[in-house]
Amino acid sequence: MYARYILKSIKRLNRTKAGLFFQFWWALLFCVFSYLVFERFYTKKKQEYNALEQQLFAMLETKNALLGTQHDLKEQIENEEATAVELELMDRLGVVPRGQIKVYFK
Repeated sequence: MYARYILKSIKRLNRTKAGLFFQFWWALLFCVFSYLVFERFYTKKKQEYNALEQQLFAMLETKNALLGTQHDLKEQIENEEATAVELELMDRLGVVPRGQIKVYFK
């Protein structure tokens, strides 16, 4: 009699477990579907992020190269201005820089 009671309770337990699964199959399916959709979009966003990060590094390298070029050009302009001022002084006023000899032609 006691064994019979145990068998009945096991059958009832099995029925309730199976019943719970069949009762909530849609919830499990929804969770699996949601996970798959999330995984797909997460992978896509990660790829986009990596692409944008590569573009950022390329732009930073270009910026640094252009800043170096700008610095060089500014130095050239300053040197040319100084040279232009020296030439103007030599032509109009006859001033000669130190260490150079002034030559007169007749």
